[in-house]
Amino acid sequence: MTTIKLALDWFTNSLHTGIVVAQAKNWFAEASIELLLVSPESDNYATDTLQKLINGSVDIAICPPELLIEAYQKNNRDYVAVAALLQSQATGFAVRAASAGETSRYAALQLPYEALIVQHMAKYARISAPQTIVVNKLDTWEAFKNKEAELCWGFYPWEGAEMETNGIAGRWIPLHEADIPYPNCPLLVCKKSWAQQNSRLLKTLLHVISAGFYFAHDHIREAIDILAKHIPTNAHFHEKMLFKAVVATNQFSLDMFERWGTIQIPLFRQYLNWLGENGALHFQINAEEMLTNEFLE
Repeated sequence: MTTIKLALDWFTNSLHTGIVVAQAKNWFAEASIELLLVSPESDNYATDTLQKLINGSVDIAICPPELLIEAYQKNNRDYVAVAALLQSQATGFAVRAASAGETSRYAALQLPYEALIVQHMAKYARISAPQTIVVNKLDTWEAFKNKEAELCWGFYPWEGAEMETNGIAGRWIPLHEADIPYPNCPLLVCKKSWAQQNSRLLKTLLHVISAGFYFAHDHIREAIDILAKHIPTNAHFHEKMLFKAVVATNQFSLDMFERWGTIQIPLFRQYLNWLGENGALHFQINAEEMLTNEFLE
């Protein structure tokens, strides 16, 4: 057995369905892999997932593209994204109008380039100069639900699904609708040297994860039962919400060719150009240097 430590980007939710399904089915063990999941709850997200990868506490990390891009901008180019959990259209903002005479508040995820994205989304949603508030990273969605914030960045297959099933006031706006060319998110990232030295192992790991997502497509009820055992009780989920969330995850986990994991490199390049055109990137970064689909079967 080879042990692989994987840093999750959030508490376990529908975005991780394929991973927890594959674990429950013992497919990692059958492939001689002991997969250890490291939750951000272990340190209340004091250390982001890419930093866990940099300091060597994990072998592979699930993270948003912003963390990888920032590392490259700081000339730390030892890392590469090898797969995407979801397609690009899965990300968006929950938006609700502020009370009369009050300023709209945005619950910050504290990510690089976040202010630019919020600025463009606010303009599209016709919200002037939203005020950024800082809460615990894992509590941004709770801040929106508790009406401490009027804007929240998240994923339709989780936060969007909860909005619809629980009747949470507001509307969901995909980033692409606001003309933000956002790429695949979240990404699976590892060190380039680790990927090359463990090429066969990495291909096997991604193959098993993809099998979990394909299984969820074909066996929704069983996938929901498996996922429900891993979600924290304070997430306030229920069967109707989980069904909506897993169905939405199924929709966004495969591309138009029904392939899991493929990173849309041209779109990522477009996003880098957009960041540069808006003054967020100070020099050009080659998308092909930080992304690869070579380990996907």
